[in-house]
Amino acid sequence: MEVVSVAGKLRGIAKISRTACLSIALLASAAYGQGFKIAQINPPGATFAQAAALNNKGTVVGLYNDSTGATIGFSFASGKYTKIVFPGSVNFTRADGVNDSGTIAGDFIGSDNFFHGYTLTNGVFTQYDVNKGVISTSVFGINNAGTLVGIAGGEGFININGTVSLFYAGATGNATFTYAVNNSNNAVGQYIDASSNQHGFYRAASGAITLIDVPNSTLTICDGINDSGEITGWYNDSAGTPHGFTDIGGKFTTSDLPTISGINNSGTYLGFYYAAPFVNGYAQVYGYEASPVTFKFSTLQVPKAQSTSIYDVNDTGTAVGVYTTSTGTSHGLDATTKSEKNIDDPKAQAGTTSPEAINASGVVVGFYTNSGGNPQAFEYKSGTYTDINISGATQSAAYGINDSGEISGLFVDASGNQHGFLLNGTKFTQLDVPSAVESLGWGINNSGTVALQWVDSVGEFESSTYNGSTYTTVAVPGFIETGAHGIDKNGDIAFSVIDLDGNAHGGVLKAGSFYFFDDPTGTQTRADGINDGGVVVGRFLQGNGTDFDGFDATF
Repeated sequence: MEVVSVAGKLRGIAKISRTACLSIALLASAAYGQGFKIAQINPPGATFAQAAALNNKGTVVGLYNDSTGATIGFSFASGKYTKIVFPGSVNFTRADGVNDSGTIAGDFIGSDNFFHGYTLTNGVFTQYDVNKGVISTSVFGINNAGTLVGIAGGEGFININGTVSLFYAGATGNATFTYAVNNSNNAVGQYIDASSNQHGFYRAASGAITLIDVPNSTLTICDGINDSGEITGWYNDSAGTPHGFTDIGGKFTTSDLPTISGINNSGTYLGFYYAAPFVNGYAQVYGYEASPVTFKFSTLQVPKAQSTSIYDVNDTGTAVGVYTTSTGTSHGLDATTKSEKNIDDPKAQAGTTSPEAINASGVVVGFYTNSGGNPQAFEYKSGTYTDINISGATQSAAYGINDSGEISGLFVDASGNQHGFLLNGTKFTQLDVPSAVESLGWGINNSGTVALQWVDSVGEFESSTYNGSTYTTVAVPGFIETGAHGIDKNGDIAFSVIDLDGNAHGGVLKAGSFYFFDDPTGTQTRADGINDGGVVVGRFLQGNGTDFDGFDATF
């Protein structure tokens, strides 16, 4: 059931709830899925940042641009950024590789306009050139034995114990970039053929080279390889959209993040992504670090229902949402561990009642479509339906209620403008995130903090919280759009997030760390709720591409 503009679009990316692990009269089945703990990599003063490589101790290296346009290398370890600038370089230094002893490899542009490689060990720079003054040299990767890889002139190179091997991938004359090397001296990179097409490659320690092209891609670049031989990189699809990928023994897995660069032995990988705020119509570019995390999912279904969407669950285990019967009839849902009942507002058009939230006392709020075809917020308490009327509103929907009875939601005024709201008894507060074109109040916790999603000036969704006086922007790193939905007593937030292809994923801010995930049994995962026990709930699209099942997730 789609509602007003903001609600409608983010329903397209999410809408579910909060729960004590649901083993209600819903059918439940458990499975495990993989998500990622994700952190933004963004050095102070950066206008663009890219994370390039990491070692097995968690040190990250990369590059960023500052406000003057200079390219600067950096390392990031133990929460601290360190700037890396080669002495005498001309506004260009990159940090591209790091080994487990902390030696960093990279390149810089000198006053002679050549690229030069370097290593940095314990604060001491050492310049590296294959043929100084004749060709440019860039060092991109280093392993624990000190093996270096990169490009010299137009050829790829590998330096093992001081012996340099130059090579072309694909064919003689192809510009060949060697980006990473593991501890077995197996390397990966990119080459450009005579038709200017870009391909990835793998070079075994023996010197044998294998072409790597992701199926149905228009270009492929291999950026990282770990000691188990897992290769990472990125490719463009037929529409020109970038995707990260992993390659394990020829089996490709696509990431929802636009690039993957380095990878370490634990499977943590790096890259960059695009996100708000938009400046002059362009998204900002940030680095990221993603570490694998296992989630336990339980699928939730109303018995014999065609589709089930869970929108909220309180800490006692009572859930609300919407389900559609096998005959295509939709009802609002209120379900406990022992029973289910329909919530259908008598003033609603048939099949349009949508319970959105429930508090510990069992008070439900939501919306329905009235006889005039407009969404109307309602409260359901002790068997009685009561409209939530907002002065001047032409449309309204309630999305959150806390244990004190404070209600959050959205309304549309007579001019067609959309606003969030907070209602505490008779005290009404209009919620408009600064610089937002539209605002929507979603969940509210027992401290009165509201989770909001809002539309920015270029039409993208962003997220904030409101604590009664201050709006604070918050978003899951890695995604072009985020919708903050449920919020618990600790300020942990359940999100729905959108990637570059418009696919939906679940997101969570928990104990100060961000995660994203997908239910393993479906697609288009959408997270809307988190209870005070930290259980996340939502829904995902079934294999038929039209119907939903609910879920709860723990991790």
